[in-house]
Amino acid sequence: MVYAATTFSMLLYAIWAFMAKAAMEAGASPIVFTFYRIAGGTVLLFCSVFFIRGDGPNGHGATKGLADAFGREDFPKFCFLGLLMVLNIFGFIFAASRLPAMTCSIFQPVMPVIAMLLSVMWGVEELTRHRVGGVLCSMLGAMVIVLLGAPHQNLDKNAGSMASGLQGFPFIIMNVRGSAAYFVSLKGVLRFYHPTVATAMSYLPAAVFSGLAALTVAGFDEDMWALGHSKTCYIAIVYAIFCTTALNYSILAWATKETSPTTTTVFTTLQPLFGACIAYLVFGHSLSAGQTIGGCFIVIGLLLNVKAQIDNESDESKALLPEKARLLAGALS
Repeated sequence: MVYAATTFSMLLYAIWAFMAKAAMEAGASPIVFTFYRIAGGTVLLFCSVFFIRGDGPNGHGATKGLADAFGREDFPKFCFLGLLMVLNIFGFIFAASRLPAMTCSIFQPVMPVIAMLLSVMWGVEELTRHRVGGVLCSMLGAMVIVLLGAPHQNLDKNAGSMASGLQGFPFIIMNVRGSAAYFVSLKGVLRFYHPTVATAMSYLPAAVFSGLAALTVAGFDEDMWALGHSKTCYIAIVYAIFCTTALNYSILAWATKETSPTTTTVFTTLQPLFGACIAYLVFGHSLSAGQTIGGCFIVIGLLLNVKAQIDNESDESKALLPEKARLLAGALS
């Protein structure tokens, strides 16, 4: 069930890559657009919180409520998660305004690599040869995409500019780094909070940060706040609030709680596949040779990471067997 839901969320993200690109080409301000997305998602998530019933400490639900989340001890953690969220979303929307949708989508498989490295650095996971091989292979794939991945010109009018591409890649790197750090940091918070509560509380400071940025950039420009009065922008923002923000981040938070940050983020490898299908079915274009080669290297690297994760879970299960046997013997006696 977790894997099916996460797969569905990646399909929604692949669609979002094209919608975000269309909104930026329609003249939407990236910062104002991002603020609307985060603020709308925050409101929707907090509305959803009131329909959640938490379980006890031994269950899989929340052991703390919103009052605890606003407490002095936990609130700084959510502020940090909100900052990572802003870096993630701002990075993607600025990248979408400078890079083709397929490039934004195919670059997402770098995220599990960064999540794995952060998990190792922060003591969440152990480093193995499979993980090292996966990192090297995935990084090689990312380099191939950057150097050889020629964008589809008619899908992105500005993609033919080398300067535009060079400006876009730092933002997509900020996107994947912020997202990876977010899920690794979220894992600790999910020990005490329901996934939707944790997501809502992370989005609250993110809405404040993005609102201040939007106010600084847009000021009192009515056209910028109205997203250029574009119907395309309005459709994209509704999709972003309901699907990409509230639904997807709740699904991924739940998946992170039930599995691990690396296991959750490894599903981003499906985005290039879904993106290629959308590009073929809607626009009649397939991946370029550079993007295909790079994507294959990334997928191979992530498969090595999955193998390492499976081995780790198997070792943990074996380590728990003696303890379970001891408890069973004590109960029978």
